[in-house]
Amino acid sequence: MKYHLPRLAEPFREVEYRYTTAQLADAWREPPLLVEKDFSPTLAGDALADDRAQILRWLREVPARIRAASPIPVRVAVKLMNARFDDRFQVEMMEAASGADALVVFNRLFDVERGVAYGGWDLSERNLRVLEARLTPGASPGIPALTGTGNIGSGRMILEYARRGCESVQVHTFFQLPLSEYPATHGSRPQRALHALVFHPRDGLIAGMLELEARRELERQSGELRFLDLGAHAHRAG
Repeated sequence: MKYHLPRLAEPFREVEYRYTTAQLADAWREPPLLVEKDFSPTLAGDALADDRAQILRWLREVPARIRAASPIPVRVAVKLMNARFDDRFQVEMMEAASGADALVVFNRLFDVERGVAYGGWDLSERNLRVLEARLTPGASPGIPALTGTGNIGSGRMILEYARRGCESVQVHTFFQLPLSEYPATHGSRPQRALHALVFHPRDGLIAGMLELEARRELERQSGELRFLDLGAHAHRAG
């Protein structure tokens, strides 16, 4: 969802936060309310996003405002955009949003000349590069749980995000392909997509984890290879 984002010298529209969050909580009913605040790629192309200090203020203040506006306990994820600045600013955004329970990293790139958002290999290359930079010694303490997104079309790409600290991923385009693009011949589109992501014999998640085990980069615990151990190892490395 989206909420009002003010200019640097303006106040937040608290009444909008209270109204919208209360409506969601009433529909959700069972606490905790799960909210993802989306800093969209089109926002990155807007004049509002020309000011770095303005963006950092949003990221610092929005999670707390959502919590204050909710009548029931709430867990807040923030989906970060790819801003029109350098990689270091991407890390600064992650640090500024440390008040969230989780971060989705990062939304699509924005082509200013064409006025469109796009993904693909350019997106995953930048996202992974920024996440790698975050793991340098002494960088980014106190970052919330991470969810990777961007160009996830194979289990191997999921592993690339996991090895840089992501505990989960968001998949978008891969769930929207024609049915003929998936190896499975039965099941819904999400079922066929997940089948390919997890079980593909070369590019699937399991195949990739077995390769990491063979290279002694992932160890079994009680006889099992555990996906979350990849992110835990990344945090230790940092």
